[in-house]
Amino acid sequence: MNSKLIRMLIVDNQHNNRLKKALQEKGIQVEWKEYLNIAKKEIDNSSFDLIVSDYYLPDGRGTELIKYVRCFSSSNKKTALVILSG
Repeated sequence: MNSKLIRMLIVDNQHNNRLKKALQEKGIQVEWKEYLNIAKKEIDNSSFDLIVSDYYLPDGRGTELIKYVRCFSSSNKKTALVILSG
């Protein structure tokens, strides 16, 4: 059994405690940030296995995270990224 802790960053201005709790119950460590700029700071200071972002954020677009992670984050270059809209 793989005991590696999965680290996930969710970037969405509509915080969902039920989703966060459900993920944590599955053994996923979840960080939730509501703003693009705050998420970038978190990305600079931590590494993640998965980053999920809303497309529309109060201070930018979630797609900006793709460029930021791929160009400027040495610890997250291979991190899976998912951008959602809805």
